[in-house]
Amino acid sequence: MKNKSIKLFTMMIFLVALLLSLSGCKSCSRTQWKQVYDVYTQKEGKFYFYNFNATVTEETFADIKIRFQVKIDPVDYPESDKEYYEKYYRPSLYFVDESLEILEGNGFFNDINEDTVITFTINNFIGWDGWGYPVFGVEIDGKTYLDFETGYDNVLNYVKDQIIKYS
Repeated sequence: MKNKSIKLFTMMIFLVALLLSLSGCKSCSRTQWKQVYDVYTQKEGKFYFYNFNATVTEETFADIKIRFQVKIDPVDYPESDKEYYEKYYRPSLYFVDESLEILEGNGFFNDINEDTVITFTINNFIGWDGWGYPVFGVEIDGKTYLDFETGYDNVLNYVKDQIIKYS
């Protein structure tokens, strides 16, 4: 009888711990997305927007259209992120769906190939696990495929949707 009580007690503690941990997930995600929103709406400060030139090094980029690896010219490393880029010289970039549609509509994916040099506008903050830097602007040889203001609005709308989703 004592053995059954210990098992039942242990099982109840496990279930309570599981329920508490699962109930916190939504709250943590909402807080995380709010932090991302706060960072992206600060136009100045620790996290900032900058342009860098990148060379397409994988043809699979045109097939994936969401996440790809680029080689950043060391000359274009932002001073504050130099150590990171020197260690991980191929950061991932991420396009939100609305920006992808604009890029496709403007012929971006048809105009790139291996060794194409692309100028991206990003922010040096990733506020979520597993993502690359969100892209706010895209240009090749002076031709704008995604202007900063539109890309910025697209990313902010995506983040707002995530806040609502986890509310």
